[in-house]
Amino acid sequence: MLYTILIFPKGKDLPKIEKIRKHYDPLFSFIQAHITLVFPSRYDCPLEEIFQKIEEITFKPFSILPTGFSTSFEGTKNYIFLRFTSEDKFQSIHDSLYQKIFGYIPNSNYTPHITLGCFSNKEKCERAYESLKISEFDNPIIIEEIAMERIEDDGSSTILYRRKV
Repeated sequence: MLYTILIFPKGKDLPKIEKIRKHYDPLFSFIQAHITLVFPSRYDCPLEEIFQKIEEITFKPFSILPTGFSTSFEGTKNYIFLRFTSEDKFQSIHDSLYQKIFGYIPNSNYTPHITLGCFSNKEKCERAYESLKISEFDNPIIIEEIAMERIEDDGSSTILYRRKV
């Protein structure tokens, strides 16, 4: 079973984000817009220990502003991401979680984002990307909650842990 740790953002622009996701993101019906902090992983310890480690990560609620869109082309998985300010805060939370849970900080680049779409080919992704307008997103997004989910075999998710910070 795979698990992930994430943040569910809040704010006035969330309905706009979800509207885009409904059109472009195949995971729309499985999980609401989110920012992944720990990528899907298996754990060798009881989940209660992971919950306790998450409890040890403290940060104050903060707001972010959308800054633009980016793409990632990975063969048959081509993505559009919403990017935002305060990436350093997310990096700090990400690193702390990995250190506490796994005992190390990954060497890979962590780029916090909200996935807006996933496409089977690059051309469809590029067309969707060109249709988006950052000016539509001008309200702060509030970060005040952390959660852990179990990813089911069918791609759906079950929230196992959720708390306000």
